[in-house]
Formats: sequence, structure tokens, C-alpha cells
Amino acid sequence: MGFKEKAIKLAKDFPSSDEVEFIPSGSVIMDAILGGGVPLGTYIEIASASGLGKSTAALHMSKIACSLGRGVIYLDYEQGVNKSQIDGIGLSDYRDELFFLYHPVTYKDGEKIINKLADEEELAYIIIDSVTSMLPESMRDKSVEDIQPALQARLATKFLLKYKYLARRNNVSFIFINQMRTKLNFRGTSSTKAAGGNAQKFFSDIRLRMGEKKKLEKTENTLEGEKKIPYGAHVGLWAIKNRYERPYIEATMTVIYGKGISNVSAYYRWLIKSGLIKKKGAGWYEIYMGKEDGEDPEKVRGEESLKKWVKENMDNVKEYIKEEGGFLLIADEKDIGGE
Repeated sequence: MGFKEKAIKLAKDFPSSDEVEFIPSGSVIMDAILGGGVPLGTYIEIASASGLGKSTAALHMSKIACSLGRGVIYLDYEQGVNKSQIDGIGLSDYRDELFFLYHPVTYKDGEKIINKLADEEELAYIIIDSVTSMLPESMRDKSVEDIQPALQARLATKFLLKYKYLARRNNVSFIFINQMRTKLNFRGTSSTKAAGGNAQKFFSDIRLRMGEKKKLEKTENTLEGEKKIPYGAHVGLWAIKNRYERPYIEATMTVIYGKGISNVSAYYRWLIKSGLIKKKGAGWYEIYMGKEDGEDPEKVRGEESLKKWVKENMDNVKEYIKEEGGFLLIADEKDIGGE
């Protein structure tokens, strides 16, 4: 038996597949960054500074998965997800049907939940929020003075190693919410890195980063009178590691706190880049989409009016962008999409 025959025979015992199942994230920007949607059977890390909407994005992704009939296990180690968020994002209809929220404390708690449910065919995501809040079992009753050094890092490595094969085998993606931490260097430049050490870097298939670009604010009547209150943010989103699309290409995603991800701004930015919307002086926008050559454009004033126009014409906008190639991270001379 020659090399080819032996190799083919072994392939039956150790099959490989180049086909990866992708499901929509609910964000046209995130889908572009990821390579066409969320690839199942992978480890995905989402990290940013506090308060930029990581959990909101993960809950929005959960809603989209559930709407497709897929299950989600959300391990809320930070005990931060509340009923208001679930209702606002639209997960209420799926609660205890396809979306299951748990409040574990230790690694062992997480293992118990995952081991019981990971073999279910409907399951798409296991979300861990966050990896830095997973407590070693031995730390429950010990004094902090008795805790072994680097215990958390060692357990994180074992946890990631153990479930990597399960993710591939069951076509389930683990989504790890992570925090950014500043490492002070008094002799040089300080650096900001994701927590979790080298294990998270090594085992993750995709590592996403979010950075604030612009806070979204609205005026509300507070105890101190009328104040501008943040209700969301435009965030830069990029991958520093990705097996399915080019990393280090940033695009802008809009997160509405407690509500989810909005694609409206992404759509009008696409139309502006394509020349179908032109910004004029004094805050006016001229809209050429759907107009014949020489026909006067529709005009709206202000960003809020432009958002309203996109919402009112959403089906036509989405269909047009799709026909023109969609959101592409790198656009050639013919393709306009992207950020």
C-alpha cells in the first residue's frame, strides 16, 4: 500500500473539513470583520475597556442565534445581565426556551453546566462573561494569603484546552468576554492588554477588540435638570487574530446600551462612501439612491433625519447594498462596500 492509499485510509479515522458554518451576528460590521458571520466551532474573544457594550453585543448575537432556532448558554459570572437588558434586546421570547442565563461562580460550576448541555444539537453559543471572573474552586473558602500564585492562569489554560475539542466536535462557539488591563511600566511605556494571559491568546481562533470612537448622547431631564446622557457609542471594531478574515482592519459598529447593535449608521456610511448620499453645508444631506441621472436628489437635514430616512427605506437600502457586494473590509475599484 502506497502513501496515497495509507493517507486516504487514515483520513477516515481523522477527518478534516474546510467547510465552516457561519450564522449572522446581527451586525453587518461584525459579520464583515469575522469573515461572513460567526463561525461555529470556534473560540472567540471580545475584549475592550469597561462600558463599551461587550455584553450588549453578546446578548444581541444571542438573540439573532435564537431567532434562527439555535440555543445559547450564557454564563454570567459577573452577575451583570438583568431583566431590563433581556427585555430591551428582545430575548424575552426565547428565555428558558433557547436562551438560558446562568450565574455560576467557579470553574467547576461552568464545567457542570457545559458538560450537561454541550451535546445538544440546537446549541450554537456558550458565552462566558467574563473570563476574569471565573473563580477557582479552592479559592471559595481560603484566605487570600493562602492562594497559590498563578492559580487562575493555570486553571484558565486547562479550561481552554479541555473544551477546545468539544467546540470543534459539537460545532459550538465559545464566546469569551474579556477586559482590557493596563500594565504599568515605570521604566518605559505602559501597555494595555486583554486579561487572561497567554492561554487566551493561544487558544482563541478570533480575538476581537472594541475601542470607543464617539459617545452617543441625548438630553434628558434628571434630578440635576436637563443633562446630556450617553445612550450608546460608535465603537471601532477590529480583529487582532482571525482564521477566517484579514485582521487589523477596523470598521465602525454602533452599540445602543441595553438595546443591542444598530446597523442604521453602518448603512448610511456605506451609502455616503458609495456617493449615493452626499453631505452638504449646514448639515444637509442629498440622497441620490433610487434617482435617475439628472433627477433632483431627496434632501434631509441632520444626522437624525438621515437615520430616519434609512429606517423608512430599510428594505430597499439593504437590497441595494447586497446587490453591490455588501460590506467588504477591502474594497476594489468596483466594490464600494465596507467602512
